[in-house]
Amino acid sequence: MRRSHVEVRTYVEALADRLERALPDRVTVERKREGLFSKETHVASLTFRGDKAIYALTIGKGQVTATRGKVVRGVSISSTQMQPPEWLAELGDELRIVAQQTGEASEALLGFL
Repeated sequence: MRRSHVEVRTYVEALADRLERALPDRVTVERKREGLFSKETHVASLTFRGDKAIYALTIGKGQVTATRGKVVRGVSISSTQMQPPEWLAELGDELRIVAQQTGEASEALLGFL
């Protein structure tokens, strides 16, 4: 169980890094310290604002929570909790749309998903 949590955390760190570099105006990443005196940080939450939805991923102690909020005219009107693989697939679809519209997302980011 601990090993899989480490793998998820590593994957989310890489995803957050690539999203921040490719689409800084659409991504918000919150990082927290490992402990009181630790200098190491990890991603606590990741939010991507797409045209159709807001995708949020929160990593807590031993669990990952993925949600999608429906956006109408720039306002999130509902939120649905999802399984992380389904969330990631929908995020990838939204990133493809954004990449086609703006050209900001790189092939490396889309290949990562």
